[in-house]
Amino acid sequence: MKKGLSVVAVGMLVLSLLLSVQSSAKAVMIEPPSPPDPYVTPVSGDMEFITELLPVQQFPGAQEYNQMLVPVGFPLGEAQFLDTGVVVSGMDSGTATACFYFTGAESGWGGKVGVWNGTKWVLLATTIKNLEESPNSLACAPITGNGTYVFIRYVADTSLLPQCNFGWSLSTDSYEGGTYFYAHLHNLPDGTLATLTFLNAVPLSNYYGFDGTTSEEVGNYVPGDADFYDATFETEGPVLVTLRVTAGGCTADLQINVGTELIELPEG
Repeated sequence: MKKGLSVVAVGMLVLSLLLSVQSSAKAVMIEPPSPPDPYVTPVSGDMEFITELLPVQQFPGAQEYNQMLVPVGFPLGEAQFLDTGVVVSGMDSGTATACFYFTGAESGWGGKVGVWNGTKWVLLATTIKNLEESPNSLACAPITGNGTYVFIRYVADTSLLPQCNFGWSLSTDSYEGGTYFYAHLHNLPDGTLATLTFLNAVPLSNYYGFDGTTSEEVGNYVPGDADFYDATFETEGPVLVTLRVTAGGCTADLQINVGTELIELPEG
């Protein structure tokens, strides 16, 4: 009996291990491959020069925004770096082509190749080609000398951005810092990063204050809401404000009337 029980126990142990292996295998997530590295191809003049890949942490003309490095000289929240640039040296004459792979063109993302001139990023004429049977697009620009070249990505076609039809809306609240905007994003889990961007105010002459981009997490004050404490404003009379909310991979342009006051009617 003891031997028989031992065999059964061993069988159960083997079955348990097999199930454990199968369960573990199901839990493995395959990361999508990263785009290939950028490259530079000579066209005329110097056919031999040196190229060196440069990680984003070493880019010149960078500033930190929302825990990422973004290019200086652009409105915060509107432009991004690709993670890898290329440094060209030893190119004394002639032309070449600098090319960068990127993803997201089908969702509205585009951009241009940029070169750092020592004080700012100069955007170059860039051709973008969507590659067949690949999630990548290829952006190429002609270059004419040494320098640090990167791809600066931004939204080129807002009509292709994922749209949100979840009943998002805007409201306002006040604290010691003033009156600010907050967004109702109840379909998103708390902790989701939400970005608010000012688009327009009508009449603009009656609106003062928040006119850029700011980010907060959903649930930072009330579950389901993102309170943008830096988005404070003042008005002189009624104003219709248009703001863009981006969160959870979606975007929505929302409007809110501010500066209106309820008039209490006299009793009797």
